[in-house]
Amino acid sequence: MADTQKRSNKALYVLLVLAATFIGLAIWNFVRVSQYSTQDNEFLSLSAQQAVLSQSIVRAADQALAGKNDAFQTLLNARDQYDRSINLMGNGDPQTLMPAATGEVLSEVNVLQSQWGTARAAIQTILAAHDTILVANQAAGGINKTMPDLIKGWEDFSADLAKYGNVRNVVYAARQPYYGQTIQRDVQLLTTGGNGDVSFVSQELPDTIQNFTRITHGMLDGSPQLGIVSVTQSRLAAPLRNINIQFNKINDNLNSITPLLSLLVKVQQANRSIHHVSGQLLTNAQAITTSYHNQINSRLFRPLVGYV
Repeated sequence: MADTQKRSNKALYVLLVLAATFIGLAIWNFVRVSQYSTQDNEFLSLSAQQAVLSQSIVRAADQALAGKNDAFQTLLNARDQYDRSINLMGNGDPQTLMPAATGEVLSEVNVLQSQWGTARAAIQTILAAHDTILVANQAAGGINKTMPDLIKGWEDFSADLAKYGNVRNVVYAARQPYYGQTIQRDVQLLTTGGNGDVSFVSQELPDTIQNFTRITHGMLDGSPQLGIVSVTQSRLAAPLRNINIQFNKINDNLNSITPLLSLLVKVQQANRSIHHVSGQLLTNAQAITTSYHNQINSRLFRPLVGYV
């Protein structure tokens, strides 16, 4: 009877130990599952943020080039957020204990890091040119406001000049609307985003401004070099004076832009780089998400020990 009682107590003890063990393992497994879930959510939220930022950076860069002051702060904030997300992916998060990326995910993160380096350098170029961009856009606003009337003035003047003027004068006057349109287009290319390669503007714009200026002065004062004689007909004098007034307004703005040409072209190159790499950033952020989901699915789950 005593032996039976001992065996019963021993069996009960074993059952209690097993029950306690299972409960402990269940609690440990619950903690591990919760920890994995928190870490997974954090990592996936970072890659989702990167996908959104890759597109918002393009918009902010374009708006910054168009002289919208708030866009510079948006671009700066996006840069800092991307920096943080890349750092957390590569090094882990000590606050939440999210581990650093490993395996295939780490390979994708390294590719993203390289792509982001290109985009970040381009962003820095735009941010550093803040004052230059704003000055250029202010000048562009003045040119866009005055140039249409100046072009119309030259068109009308050219038509009247054909009735009374020197043949060389007529030929050169007829070129002025084209030069005016070219100047306006080139200035627009320098002060808006998403225009691709605009390096040709650094040579074309100064040459066009020079031609536009020489012909204007030639009509007023004559130019032996161009074969232009001073326009003296009374009915043409008033329209030419009006042209000169409008030209002087535009010339002040052109004088503000021309010293900035080299930097403005670099800014455009930076914007072009952002447009190019943003698609790569988006694609790679999506690839990281896919690889991370694969990593989650590849984890082994065992009833007794949970995730391994």
